[in-house]
Amino acid sequence: MKGLTMTQSAPAAEAAVYRVEGPQTVADVERELSEVEGRRPVRLQVPVRIQKWWFGGEAALIQFLITWGRRATEATLVTHVGAGEDPANQIGRLIRRPFGLVAAWMARDVTDRSGHRS
Repeated sequence: MKGLTMTQSAPAAEAAVYRVEGPQTVADVERELSEVEGRRPVRLQVPVRIQKWWFGGEAALIQFLITWGRRATEATLVTHVGAGEDPANQIGRLIRRPFGLVAAWMARDVTDRSGHRS
């Protein structure tokens, strides 16, 4: 699917995680913003690196992340870091990208994939 894709997964005993995937376009992000307004996701996961950017896509994603962080009082950024991994390298790569820095900045908490380690 082209554009911003948010999928919901519900691991046992954990809140749903909404994942941002795919190429980013302004129009796709705007559609997802209105959808997310109703869902109000608390746990969100962004890619470590986006493979394909469309004109204005990163700026739109940044706006999306700011809106998410302001509206979700318990906003939690779920990283791709596994339970046994050292998070330093992956978090360092993530926050070098403007959208990654904003995601971490707007979140109240940043966790590993399992959500058990902040």
